[in-house]
Amino acid sequence: MFNREHVIKVFPKRVHSNPENTRITIDWNDDHQTVFSPDWLHKHSLSPKARKKRTEMQKPLLWNRDSLSQIPTVDYGNVMNGSGSLMHWLEALQTSGICLITNCGAEETAVKEITERVAPIRETSYGSTWKVESVPGAENIAYTNQKLELHSDILYYETPPGVQLLHCIKQASNGGENFFADGFKIATDFRSQHPEFFDTLQKFPITYLKEHHDTFRKYRRPLFQVDLDGELTSVNFSPMFEGPLDIPAEHVASFYAAYTKWHAFTKLPEYVKELKLKEGEIITFNNRRVFHGRNGFSATERRLLIGTYFDLDDMANRLGVMKRDAG
Repeated sequence: MFNREHVIKVFPKRVHSNPENTRITIDWNDDHQTVFSPDWLHKHSLSPKARKKRTEMQKPLLWNRDSLSQIPTVDYGNVMNGSGSLMHWLEALQTSGICLITNCGAEETAVKEITERVAPIRETSYGSTWKVESVPGAENIAYTNQKLELHSDILYYETPPGVQLLHCIKQASNGGENFFADGFKIATDFRSQHPEFFDTLQKFPITYLKEHHDTFRKYRRPLFQVDLDGELTSVNFSPMFEGPLDIPAEHVASFYAAYTKWHAFTKLPEYVKELKLKEGEIITFNNRRVFHGRNGFSATERRLLIGTYFDLDDMANRLGVMKRDAG
């Protein structure tokens, strides 16, 4: 039988406050003492009401094509030179998962410089920064002029990059529009309408694979990942880098029934926000939440984007420190 005295041998003997009620002191039975402020105790209260309030404050702002009337926007110079615009950028990434940066110029180092305002660059097998352009004999569809369907990047890593940045240096005159979709919004609607399919895709992992020449990267993860409260933490969708499914045979049919329905959801135009980047603009988005793609463009035109990544942990750290210091 559970006995509280056997487990908890340290307990408070006396709790008292100072005359101004700005300090609460706990005297413990082992003769040590702890001092708290009432504000700190209220902030970290474990009451259902307080916990619910904290959860609501952290929830993302879900969007579709119509509800996101305009992609949040900041100015490059303001971000580089002021904390206000930097905070606005990171808050937009935290809540909406996407933000456009304007007036970035044509220097190919601009994307690196603005990333380092937040955190170190997240290097991958593509390097610290990389070019997205059509090249002869490309093994990756991203490096062609063909249409690129909605997807997330680098899911064959154990920890995929968190935030992606794409700086438009040269845009095609016809085609080449980028399009985005809030994976959390699609997944939330899918979960509401097809809970049994959601559960299947949360339970069974998809194999993500990149294999050619000297590369063999493989990782298995479910399409939907949630935290202990059942809230979405990432939606992992990259059909062009899926390897052979590796789940028990008796679940294959139910998996593909769920996956087929999900894939149809991602094709619904109501979820897709299109944006034709102008030269000198950087689009930034949460790679673990927001899917991205692009329309095809003429093979005779040059279209050049410079990309890089940084991690969500680093973004949360930078934003958390800024908010704390701002009071």
